[in-house]
Amino acid sequence: MIALLAVAVATAAGIVVVPSEQSLTCPSADQLAFALRTRLPQIVGEEGVGLPAPLWLRLRGVAPSLEVQLRDAQGKTVLSRDLRLQSTTVDCASLAETVSLIVERYLDELQVQRLEALRPQPAPPLAPPPLPVPATWVAGLRTLVRSGRGVWLPPGGELWLQRETSQGSWRRSGGAAAGLLRTETDVDQATFGRLEAWLLLRAAVGRVWGRHRLGIAADGGIAGVRASRRAGESSRSAWGAEPWVGLGARYRLGLGTRWFVEAAGGVYGAIVRHELVVRQVPQDTRQVVAATPRIFTDFGLGLGLQF
Repeated sequence: MIALLAVAVATAAGIVVVPSEQSLTCPSADQLAFALRTRLPQIVGEEGVGLPAPLWLRLRGVAPSLEVQLRDAQGKTVLSRDLRLQSTTVDCASLAETVSLIVERYLDELQVQRLEALRPQPAPPLAPPPLPVPATWVAGLRTLVRSGRGVWLPPGGELWLQRETSQGSWRRSGGAAAGLLRTETDVDQATFGRLEAWLLLRAAVGRVWGRHRLGIAADGGIAGVRASRRAGESSRSAWGAEPWVGLGARYRLGLGTRWFVEAAGGVYGAIVRHELVVRQVPQDTRQVVAATPRIFTDFGLGLGLQF
């Protein structure tokens, strides 16, 4: 009879009342089932919704010390409570009511945990806005030599100013440079002079290792050129403009927190060339003509300051 009642409770409620030990008949399976149906009508009863998986309820021990156990379908103990009775003479119905109260509190706690698990997780906090990228102004002066007519021309100078931004160990920069170079060459009893003044825009990127920095730079600009030729009492000169594009490499060595030295070299191409040269003509005479284009290289050492 007790076993059949236990199966009936399991079918209606998802809670199986396991028959107690023979020495424990108070409360009975009928009393436990009645107390559970009374206290948990939303789960136990004809209109009960049941549980996701059955729970097995059993009383163990000998009065006045009893143990209430609930196990899941896999046999794992999910609830264990000790009841300490004041005497061996107790009201079985009241004891069944106490057991049903323990089961109710456990189910309430289980329901809260389920609701917590189903509660939508708060959205992750928005990432803080990126910190402003550190930027510094850099100025420098370098002396340079430039290739021309198969030789290296006398030194010239270049002054540059640029703004640098940092991103980790990488540096990006952009700025402008202005320079001046004057040369004179004697060829066949004639003196050829050249004066170049240029202004260019420069974009560079480099990587830093401690005090060392290695990078590449792209230049684009324009030079004003005055070319002249003197032979005896006669002379001739001409002005022109040379657009430049170029690519170079740069190495920088820091001398402290602000000062540094820099070595730079590059290859440039002048889209239009303005230069007075002498060529042989069929009549075996000499005259001044123009030639285009021209490719040249330069190399220089400089000193710079960050501020």
